[in-house]
Amino acid sequence: MRMDVSVIICTLNRAPHLRETLRSLAVTHVPSDLDVELVVVNNGSTDETASVIDAYSPEGWTVRRVEEPQPGLSRAGNSGIAASKGDILLFTDDDVRVPDEWIGPMVAPILQGEAEAVAGGVRLADRLRREWMTTAHTMLLADTEVLHESGGKRLIGANMAVTRQVFDVISGFDPALGPGRDSLGFHGETLVSLQLQRAGFRLAMALDVRVEHHPQADRIRYAAYADTMAKQGRSDAYLDHHWRHAPGTRARSLAALAVWTAALGTYRLWPPRRRAATDEGMALQEMTIRRRIAYHRQMLRIHGTPRRYDRLGHQRRGEELNPDDRYRSGELPATNEHPLPVT
Repeated sequence: MRMDVSVIICTLNRAPHLRETLRSLAVTHVPSDLDVELVVVNNGSTDETASVIDAYSPEGWTVRRVEEPQPGLSRAGNSGIAASKGDILLFTDDDVRVPDEWIGPMVAPILQGEAEAVAGGVRLADRLRREWMTTAHTMLLADTEVLHESGGKRLIGANMAVTRQVFDVISGFDPALGPGRDSLGFHGETLVSLQLQRAGFRLAMALDVRVEHHPQADRIRYAAYADTMAKQGRSDAYLDHHWRHAPGTRARSLAALAVWTAALGTYRLWPPRRRAATDEGMALQEMTIRRRIAYHRQMLRIHGTPRRYDRLGHQRRGEELNPDDRYRSGELPATNEHPLPVT
């Protein structure tokens, strides 16, 4: 059977969220001239995920349930790509609600020959929005308003379409990046964005085609922001070292780490700033400091290690990414390739 579009969702122990995502898929419009399938990758769930997939998948769609026991969103995404049959791969997350008109508008630039990849929009659900939030806060929850403001061009995993041809060239997501127990946490789609554009593929922005993101409520707590900035800093370092071939030195990172560590101590002491882990939010200044600290700590770990990508952006032969490696990374929505310049 011909299959034009494969909708791919990766999930791990989020059955209640997945159920609502599948319900929204069940009522989204499928263009009559397209054959669409659903590929759900179960990344080692121990809850009711399997039964939710069976009970709530859209009627009339071909459904493929894929088991990927190795942890990590990037590995799960690669398994979804391998199992899918569509010429266009349309990705979303297990905690979003897609609009009534989603599939057609997201794949239109590809079908019209204007692009090989499309970045859709993401809006943070209203129940999680707070008056103190800036786009620097909401982008950490995949909201794409920051891309509207900056004109940046990058894929967001919660809403993106990519032709199979692209993944034939760049060979999928880097398992060192993206969320996961053994991964660095961010920059999974960022690296794909950089790779496909360097390879000559066209990336179209369709930010007006928005899904609604419903992350867990604890994602806006102080402790969560601290964890996020640590992951972002480590992920920045991975991209700088392995992809951009940054010429930094251990001496430079040691000096910078000392400066930023001192800055964090000063920031927290004057005036006294004591935050409980369950408090909401984090000041932009502290976010920046924590990200720099994590960046230079990671750079100290990876200075002198072989680059995983050559200067043309190709992964080096034989460089299988080992789950035990301590240098991994990932990213959240960014205004450009490197949203916070590192010093």
